[in-house]
Amino acid sequence: VLTVTIAPSAVGLLSADGSGQGLANARNADGTLNSPRNPAAVGSTVTLYVTGTGLPPQPVMVNFGQAGSLYPLTGFVPGIYALDYPIPSDAYTGAFYSVLADTGNSQSQTLNIYIK
Repeated sequence: VLTVTIAPSAVGLLSADGSGQGLANARNADGTLNSPRNPAAVGSTVTLYVTGTGLPPQPVMVNFGQAGSLYPLTGFVPGIYALDYPIPSDAYTGAFYSVLADTGNSQSQTLNIYIK
């Protein structure tokens, strides 16, 4: 007998190095990997990758209380979703921008994307 605790959702952003910390595994609007040398433009959309959104998937809130557009990825491991996140026009530029993701169950995670 195996007893496990199941949460309705426990969002996890995928990081570039697989550690769950630091740089987000995020794609800029042109499909290139977001990085310090390849930052996203203010006002553009960055695609983040998440898991643990629940069944059915719960909206994932990101900075400023926005819910990004969440959709499943075909051809990938089940449970991996893409989250299109619009970079707010008032986001600070020139360094990294911390993206906080939360499904509203007190589970949250912060990773970095770069903005120019």
